[in-house]
Amino acid sequence: MKRKRSLIYLLDKGLSQLQDLFNNNPDIHLNPFDRQYIRTIRKVLEQQKFLMTHPPKELKDRIVSLPRPYVRPIIRGKENKRVEFGMKVHMLQVDGICIIDKMDFNAFNESTRLRFSVLKHKSLFGKCNQLGADRIYATNANRRYATDHKIFTSFPKKGPKTDLPQEVNLRRILSSARATVME
Repeated sequence: MKRKRSLIYLLDKGLSQLQDLFNNNPDIHLNPFDRQYIRTIRKVLEQQKFLMTHPPKELKDRIVSLPRPYVRPIIRGKENKRVEFGMKVHMLQVDGICIIDKMDFNAFNESTRLRFSVLKHKSLFGKCNQLGADRIYATNANRRYATDHKIFTSFPKKGPKTDLPQEVNLRRILSSARATVME
């Protein structure tokens, strides 16, 4: 904690000295890239000062990369990679054609996008009859939506297992296609 406080103090001091240099020498002109870089460093300093007195969960839009300040950490919860960096993408795939439905550097819950994906499918290809999706999509609201619109899904059944053999086979095919093509 002492070292962190010292580093924050030194960064603050360095930025102040840089600002004094700019104020005393109006001939110095920075290109837009360098100006943006300095703004990002100031924002990181503010965030680090905030983290000295608050828990990390309270900090929104934490900067983790100076050259790419828009990149956010996304908590995945996987064994080998707890956190990933980069863009989160929600896609729909129809007959080998992948369509990006949503891209964002901030984390979002993709299970809430099922209804939008079905509507996008309908506008591009017509009625959606079958749907293969991850287990995260198997919420009660999505199950109800799929049932109301007569869409067969790869979601595991709730309650007693009374599937017909052809339903089990179709569910397996949908899950396999989703896993191999989408992932």
